[in-house]
Amino acid sequence: MHLPEKLPLPCQPRVVALLMNELRQEMPSLRRLNQLFGSDPVLAAWLLAQANAGVYQLSGAVQSIPQAVALLGVAQLRGLQKKAYGHIAQRVVGLEQLGAFSSACARLARSLAQALSLDGGLVYAAGLLHGLGYLVVQHTPVQAVTGLAPWDPLRPHWEEKNLGYTAAQAGAHLLQQWGLPAPLTRLIDELEHPLDMAEFDPLVAVLHLAVWVQRGYYSHWPEREMVRNFPIEVALAVGLDMDVVLQQEAPDWSQSVY
Repeated sequence: MHLPEKLPLPCQPRVVALLMNELRQEMPSLRRLNQLFGSDPVLAAWLLAQANAGVYQLSGAVQSIPQAVALLGVAQLRGLQKKAYGHIAQRVVGLEQLGAFSSACARLARSLAQALSLDGGLVYAAGLLHGLGYLVVQHTPVQAVTGLAPWDPLRPHWEEKNLGYTAAQAGAHLLQQWGLPAPLTRLIDELEHPLDMAEFDPLVAVLHLAVWVQRGYYSHWPEREMVRNFPIEVALAVGLDMDVVLQQEAPDWSQSVY
């Protein structure tokens, strides 16, 4: 998989502005910082990349946004905010909606994981960061002819057929290059086919279900279509009922501590 050397990865202007305001405080709120870094795929990726940098001697050990925020000092977080400020000039169509979609996937994945007593922080990060792949794929030559929204349920099949890889895999590849932990990048890399893994991982199944549900909602699928196309085999593999998955609430990000 070949990725462009320079990727203009944009951050959401509203999130950057709110982060700037919070970091101006004498004692920024950790909860608020978790909320803001946990609502933008690019910001979250930079945060986790820096937290896993060799200088902290924790390479590969920081797997969630709260861990990263707690590890880095305010000076380092302000540095990330300034970097983000330099990446909001480019106007990207649908960026705010893509951010909202990725956040919704992350919240739902965390809710399902917690219902199964699995690692909610790890799968939240994976759900949010999988959206980074859509920004990566935007810069491939074939992208211009797709006509499918990033969250279209048919999009992964189209990508596999025309690109040879999915947006999630492109994002996972980039995050691997940035030094993010293997458990996190593997969740994203295996997202589309959880039942094809050599060793089944319930967190991948949870992530798949969360992303699939949000794709349907953001594509305005009617309830009948959601039920008819629901990946029942994946849900059964982790012991989740279809009604539970479809009715599970993904709490508003402003109420989140992740």
